[in-house]
Amino acid sequence: MDMMELLRNTNWWAIVFYIFCAITLIQLFYYWFFFRHLAFYKEGNKEKSQQHPVSIIICARDEANNLVKNFPGVLVQTYPSTHEVIVINHNSQDETRYLLEEFKKTFKGLHLVNLEQEAKGIPGKKYPLSIGIK
Repeated sequence: MDMMELLRNTNWWAIVFYIFCAITLIQLFYYWFFFRHLAFYKEGNKEKSQQHPVSIIICARDEANNLVKNFPGVLVQTYPSTHEVIVINHNSQDETRYLLEEFKKTFKGLHLVNLEQEAKGIPGKKYPLSIGIK
């Protein structure tokens, strides 16, 4: 029997089928080996995870009207851990200072910093923010 006759008599569909089955089994074993731990995964208790405290820093300069509208929403936030609100009153000319003092009476986590003078060479909110972060 020569080689050509052997090639003609071979059932190629059976060989292709067995190769396909072998590759499929190898792939299934691969998936099982690397992903089996996901089937038994248990989610940890989220209540036991430690929450970090949060500080909210707000710079206010002549913002009494905006504080009346928006500041109560900042104060009543619910956060699982402690949070504080730091407001830097940056040389306000309106009633911002008095308004913040009234808010401080009702919210214990409110800290006020009153800046009376401008920082030389530092324009805008950069100086009050750096004071609030300290």
